[in-house]
Amino acid sequence: CTINLSGGTGHCSPGATTLSASGTAYAITAVYNPSGNFAGSKSSSQSLTVNKDSTTTKVTESRTSVVSGNESAVVFTVTVSTGNGETLSNGETVTVHVGSVTCTVTLHAGRGTCTIGNSALPVGGPYAVTASYSGDGDLASSSGTSSPGLTVTSH
Repeated sequence: CTINLSGGTGHCSPGATTLSASGTAYAITAVYNPSGNFAGSKSSSQSLTVNKDSTTTKVTESRTSVVSGNESAVVFTVTVSTGNGETLSNGETVTVHVGSVTCTVTLHAGRGTCTIGNSALPVGGPYAVTASYSGDGDLASSSGTSSPGLTVTSH
């Protein structure tokens, strides 16, 4: 970034997505180009590490009990938020695990829903409901579990 000096000082900030969250150090230097009666100069290198932002994944179910054969009546809602308030890209996905069954949520503005098929689970439970977000180049992975889970009852 370019700094316009005032009284010999100034500051700048690169754009939010200019440096990737690689976890490796970037070398940062300041270069003053010669101007008028002033010679050019260059600062010593400083190190800057950009890490992935944290995420928090939450999952809820629209009901905690359902009659066997009607499992699709339960809507699983997932929300993924970031530690620095970034907006997640539309189209990122989260996998919801309900016992041994899964459904995929496609996020829009960090939120989305999915359902499982009818007769997907045997009578019993409560089955754990967990959502897993795998992260991306700039965001860390996270998972969340709802409580008490989903119970499937007989007719």
